[in-house]
Parts: sequence; structure tokens; C-alpha cells
Amino acid sequence: MPVDAEGSRLDKQPHPYLSFAPSPNWTTTRRNRQAKHNAHGLRGPEVSLRKPDRVFRVACLGGSSTYGTGPRSDKATYPARLQQHLRRVGTRAEVLNFGVPGWTTTESLINLSLRVIAFEPDLLIVYHATNDALAALWPNPTPDQTHFRTPWTQPRTSSLERTLERSRLFLIARAYLTDYLKETTDQAQLPY
Repeated sequence: MPVDAEGSRLDKQPHPYLSFAPSPNWTTTRRNRQAKHNAHGLRGPEVSLRKPDRVFRVACLGGSSTYGTGPRSDKATYPARLQQHLRRVGTRAEVLNFGVPGWTTTESLINLSLRVIAFEPDLLIVYHATNDALAALWPNPTPDQTHFRTPWTQPRTSSLERTLERSRLFLIARAYLTDYLKETTDQAQLPY
């Protein structure tokens, strides 16, 4: 379970195909904002993987605009408001928020094939704003966007290591030892 420097659980976790994905069962009320991820890592209330009978299920995919980094609560995101509207006009609807801040259409497409389809949506809404433009304008663009996205680096969760990393002596000793091992180890015999 990834945590920040204060030991609070992060809203994202590593994912082997998506670099990162929302952490399931995560909640925050920081900075006058309320956000909750359900057991599937979707922003909003709990939902079943299997679509309920006679329910029109909508899956909303996108980046922060879909996730709702601006709205102060889950109920103010556009997927939640769409669900409220559809129900108000008499549609038995369930709208799922598959938005993830920072994702591009590349991650949404991968997420569609790995996770979204299993929820049996009747309709897909894909809304991305600036993340795709940012990826396209990043130096040396590649079709698969590997120029833009880097793999998740697992944060260190050991309180001892976090404490030691505040020590200049420890950092100097670690750097010196690392350099020494590089110089004295036969790199050709390493298993990787």
C-alpha cells in the first residue's frame, strides 16, 4: 500500500499495465474536498461488477476532468451529475466514474480492455482534456506515449529508511558504498 511522506495512504497505486491506477477503498477530506474510491478504485459509491437487471449502465472514461479534481465532492463530478439527471427523467441508470487524473486516452483504452468491459456498460463516454495535448507536445513523442509516461516507482514505506534518508551521513555513506560496489563488482556476472 503506497503512502506519502506523512504515512497517509496515496490515492493511486502501481499497476503493471497502466503505470498507476486509483487505490481501492480510499477516502480523503483534505483541503475542503471530499473524495471516495469504492472497492473497485472508482470514484463514487460502491457498485457491483455485474450490471443489475434492467439498468442502463454508463462508463465515463477520462483524466482529471472526468474524475473531478475541481469539484468539492463525489456528487459534483460530471458522471455523478449525469446519473442524477438520468434518474430524474425516469431512466434506471448507473453512471460509473472511470476517470483518473493524469491519464491520457492511451491509459483509458488499456483500462477499457482490462477493467471497464467487465462492468458491462451500455454506453461509453470518453472525455479527455489537456493530458493528450501535453503528451503530444512533450519532447520526442512516440506513438505509444512511452516518451511521456514513466513506470511507477514504488515509494519506500519503511519509517526507518525515511528517518535515515534525513541524515547527511547516511546519504553520503550510501552513495559511497553504491559507487564502490559498482566499481568492484563484475557487471557481466550479474543475473540481470
